[in-house]
Amino acid sequence: MRPGLFSLLVFSGLVSIESNFAVKAQDSINSCKVAQTTCENANVAPQRKTLFRQCMAGGSPEEKLNCIKSIKENPLVLEPAKQCTITYDQCAYKVNYELEYEALDRAREVGTKYGWDIYFSQYPNGQWLQSARLSAVHYYWPDVNRENSVEGYRAFIEQFEGTRQAKQASVFLEALTDSSVGSLDVPYLDTVDVTQPIGVAEYRDHLYAAPTYFLSYAKTRRDVTLSKFSYAFENGRLQYGAKDGRFNVADVYSTKFRHPKVKISRPRFQVRALEQDKAGNSYVLAYHRGPWKKNRHGNIVYKLSEDGTLIGTFEMPSKNIQFHDMAITNKGNMVFVGYQRSGKQRKYVITKMNKNGKVAWQKVKKAKNKETGYEGKKLIAVGEDDVIVFAKYTVRGARDMGVISRVDPKGKTVWSSGIDDVGSWDNFPLLKSADGNEVMFLKRSYSNDGGNWILHYGLDGKLTREAKIPDRFGLKHVFVLPDASMLFVDGGGDYEQFRANVARYNPNTNEIIWQQDYWAALPEGRLTDAKLLSNGSLLAHVKYGNSKRLLHFRTVK
Repeated sequence: MRPGLFSLLVFSGLVSIESNFAVKAQDSINSCKVAQTTCENANVAPQRKTLFRQCMAGGSPEEKLNCIKSIKENPLVLEPAKQCTITYDQCAYKVNYELEYEALDRAREVGTKYGWDIYFSQYPNGQWLQSARLSAVHYYWPDVNRENSVEGYRAFIEQFEGTRQAKQASVFLEALTDSSVGSLDVPYLDTVDVTQPIGVAEYRDHLYAAPTYFLSYAKTRRDVTLSKFSYAFENGRLQYGAKDGRFNVADVYSTKFRHPKVKISRPRFQVRALEQDKAGNSYVLAYHRGPWKKNRHGNIVYKLSEDGTLIGTFEMPSKNIQFHDMAITNKGNMVFVGYQRSGKQRKYVITKMNKNGKVAWQKVKKAKNKETGYEGKKLIAVGEDDVIVFAKYTVRGARDMGVISRVDPKGKTVWSSGIDDVGSWDNFPLLKSADGNEVMFLKRSYSNDGGNWILHYGLDGKLTREAKIPDRFGLKHVFVLPDASMLFVDGGGDYEQFRANVARYNPNTNEIIWQQDYWAALPEGRLTDAKLLSNGSLLAHVKYGNSKRLLHFRTVK
């Protein structure tokens, strides 16, 4: 159907809706007037007739005339008429109330700007006005925000003054009219830019951001597609390369690759990590689940060149082994950590593979007598070919414990340090400091002195300091900025919209530099990933319903 014809049909339908409302309202008011007349005839006429008879029963003509005159002026006689007027008012109020509610319900159902304009024009002071404003703002807001025009924001603020979105629109308007927009001096995040829909629902949460491009992947049961998007900034706004304005069609490349044993029944992929080396090669760590009885499951690494060519598929000898994370060392070697399932227990596993896909060594560590669930969770590369690993285990009858250790190029543990009460969740941020001389581990404990904690370790394994950080900080997405400050990003949504909380924190003074909430019209939104871009702004990946979107937090001086 042609767009113009569709618009004409929608407009015609809305006009008919407006006409139906007007006809129904007039019919209802007429019925109220009929009810009033019926009331008066039923109450006033009989009373007056009785009084007239009493006046005419006796007395002089003058007395009869005065009696009749008093009947006309007697308030007791006029009371039934007044009562009928009240009946009419109640009838009209009820009719108007029901019609307004029906108009509100219809406007919500139609869900267009014109549909809401009909409601507001008919009921400027209606009973449901506040509810209508709160409902309409969610229909207006995405279009106004996407257009990103000064006039649109001003009209929106005027119409929906006092709402949360109007306050956010004021921030956007100030950013649009401020000459300092686009300054890259301070990584201060102030606005949200909702881009085009991300597209298919199988896009998962891993992003990888480089100075001029970012990577994202999509997966199905049988294959994985890695996409590379170039990006730049125009007056502080993110401009990324996507064909036809769709996030799932990349401008640089989109490469699809399959499992070597794709013909087996019901293959399943789980992408665990996405990394790059210094040469620009990309690595996708995937765990493939096939039939357990035939042992057709395991870990696979796909290596792609800078232009998206698949240059390597490395299968690891990994019976009953699952890897959680991987790191690329400065020499280009790959290191993986995870666990090996052995009965009801799990053993800690660390594996090193050279750049050609050959396994250099693999270490498996058993849990001690009273420990279960020993598994590697996170690792980062340090030095030339070393890694620092965080592993977790559970003490029976006690809380979850952790171990942070440094492993040399030959797999030998250089030093190891225990961490008490790391919490039962699965996300454990392990970060390098801005100067690279420290590693930082963040935990959320549930003991008597529980809460969020940050532990600083030197590369020699010494705990240099520890500090408690605000409990309201989300620990899933944490970044270290060039000035050594840290950025905490968390988010969630309700049935109306998505809220992202961003906080900048100074770990040296244990002070919050600033903290801000940002709102977007994404019902039931869930923050799945976030990455820092080259100018210090933030790219967030949000899932809502069966769709996903990118949010860009712009930088403003």
